[in-house]
Amino acid sequence: MSYGDKGYYAAFSMVAAKASYENMNYIESVVKDHWKMDWVGSFNFWNDYQEKATTQAFILDDNKDRIIVAFRGTEPFNAYDWSSDVDFSWYELPRVGKIHAGFMKALGMQRCQGWPENQDDKKPETAYYAIRKLLMERQQKNDKVKFIVSGHSLGRALAVLFPGILGLHGESLLLERLEGVYTFGQPRVLLEEPDKNYFSLIWLIPKFINAWWELIGSFIISCTRGSYYKENGLLRLIRVIGLLAPGLPDHVPQDYVNITQLGSFDIFFSK
Repeated sequence: MSYGDKGYYAAFSMVAAKASYENMNYIESVVKDHWKMDWVGSFNFWNDYQEKATTQAFILDDNKDRIIVAFRGTEPFNAYDWSSDVDFSWYELPRVGKIHAGFMKALGMQRCQGWPENQDDKKPETAYYAIRKLLMERQQKNDKVKFIVSGHSLGRALAVLFPGILGLHGESLLLERLEGVYTFGQPRVLLEEPDKNYFSLIWLIPKFINAWWELIGSFIISCTRGSYYKENGLLRLIRVIGLLAPGLPDHVPQDYVNITQLGSFDIFFSK
């Protein structure tokens, strides 16, 4: 897949979201040496409630008037990430509804203040305010630049909330420059009732069938699609576990890389 293809930015956004789990030096090397793009930076943003820099993202410029912001998702052994995930309290925004408070805190909600239009300069920068500032600066330098927000898992929740808070603050100029929000493996962000069939057998049986097919496919995909898609032993082990807990392997980033590069692009452009 190359620049100009219909699903290019959808596929690239997933690759960027997957890369966000790596360390800063790795990300910088990939962006500069392999993707041949401008590495803007990798960041550890402050969480005012955890009183620690626990929200990660990296930003790049593809040199084609596009800025890509990729939020890192939940790392398996990062207690601070899990703390954000399992913070099941809700924060209510006027005219929007109740939103998962843990994700709001990770994005940059201010303790005892909520979402003021501007952050106190004396405090460490949080993700929302720092990224908004950077995008504004880029827009002032290049009036043609647009931006894309991406993320997987916890990162997906942050990517969804970011333009929402821009709207809350009336940042119409930035929102006009928002080309897309590509997110993968999203946890529940808004408070809503689960579907009435969520726990039905009719829903469960196809899950088991798909789990078996995904396990079989993990052994043959490199033969049918090429060595780039070869799956390692850890991912195959997760697929075995998926036979007992259907749906678990679906959260693995590799599956989203596969679907954005091998699947139908119509799913990203349907109305």
